[in-house]
Amino acid sequence: MEPYLADVGVHAPQLQFVKRHIALLSPDFMMPAEDWRTRTDRHVSEGDYISVWEFGTEQGYKVILNETLESRASGVVARGIMVESFGLPDGCAILSKYESSFAHPPYLELRVSGPEEVVTTIAERFREEFGAGAPGVDKTTSK
Repeated sequence: MEPYLADVGVHAPQLQFVKRHIALLSPDFMMPAEDWRTRTDRHVSEGDYISVWEFGTEQGYKVILNETLESRASGVVARGIMVESFGLPDGCAILSKYESSFAHPPYLELRVSGPEEVVTTIAERFREEFGAGAPGVDKTTSK
């Protein structure tokens, strides 16, 4: 995975990208309503937190935010944002993952599986939208 040079607000375009491309993997996919007030927060360990927003019941997507906070650094020292589908037909999935930390440059990756033509289209659009700094594409095809 290569460094991705964007600000931490990348989760908004990342989320929009996944939402726009889910239907290519499942043409009958119905986009669930969004209610950002519905979330689950969990304190994992000292300074580590996870927040999860899930949209849809049998089919949809979820957004997972991991943060490591450190008082000596006066804030967030590591952040991970993952947007992933669930409930798609067998062998079909899309996941986008962003990670940054104080010690490592940020990166953005895409994992997508499904019919070869669709996977190739989504991977190409990902590179176009997020630029040369986003070559971390893991493609899995199924028939």
